[in-house]
Amino acid sequence: MRKWGIVITVCYALILLGLILPGAVFIVGPRNNVSLSQNILDTFHDFVVWIPISIFLVGQALLLFLSVDTSFKRLKPRAHVLVSCTVAALLMAVLAAAGV
Repeated sequence: MRKWGIVITVCYALILLGLILPGAVFIVGPRNNVSLSQNILDTFHDFVVWIPISIFLVGQALLLFLSVDTSFKRLKPRAHVLVSCTVAALLMAVLAAAGV
């Protein structure tokens, strides 16, 4: 079951990189009149671009690899369910905004 989490995280990372990096190139603008592919490769080398990407990937991995108790005991919840819903909604909004 843990392998599916790795597969989904890798797919999410590829989709995120495929949508956000070209978008970052268009936001920053062309550099030194070089081709679009060279601009994308230059963007890969900027560490500022990797900070939000790594934050979203770590958030996705944490949501997938957190263990959940599936027993039907009536325990007092440690964290509110809205925290997980908010984080999942934020990650989905990032993908939707990058796609648009």
